[in-house]
Amino acid sequence: MTLYLSQTRLLALLATAFALGFAGSLVYDFFRFLRLHRHPKGKFGRFGAKLWQGAEDFLFFFFSGLVFSVLFFVENDGKVRPAAFVMAALGFLAAKRLLSR
Repeated sequence: MTLYLSQTRLLALLATAFALGFAGSLVYDFFRFLRLHRHPKGKFGRFGAKLWQGAEDFLFFFFSGLVFSVLFFVENDGKVRPAAFVMAALGFLAAKRLLSR
């Protein structure tokens, strides 16, 4: 197994990472929208709302990590390339600038 990756596979990896970052931003905005429109009720009140917010954040980052692990395993033969993380961050920021308030 070599570190060499063809240019088309590298481009596919970076484009997929960008798209996943963009999609991740949209999913996070959806959670943020729910968070802003949820009113703390019930016997736990604010504590329950903060606990739920923490659970949402944990699930988001858990599934994001899982998706990127699968991306690296399938698309890149298990090798982690920092450029893919940079492209995912750029996709996340692009969605924030273009679609978020």
